[in-house]
Amino acid sequence: MMDAALEALAKRHREAEIDAAYAAYDRLPLSAPDEWGDVESFATANSLGSLQQDASDDSPAES
Repeated sequence: MMDAALEALAKRHREAEIDAAYAAYDRLPLSAPDEWGDVESFATANSLGSLQQDASDDSPAES
């Protein structure tokens, strides 16, 4: 029983650490630029690339 309680406590603590690490993303808008660019533009480009890839995967193969 003690092992289960300690495991639950450690899991909760780790989840809180992860949430804290990602808190910065909640404070800044996705369009806020940094030295790498901005997350919003990356996500848009990545989504468009995925859609184009999906469309090309669905097209009939040429022989």
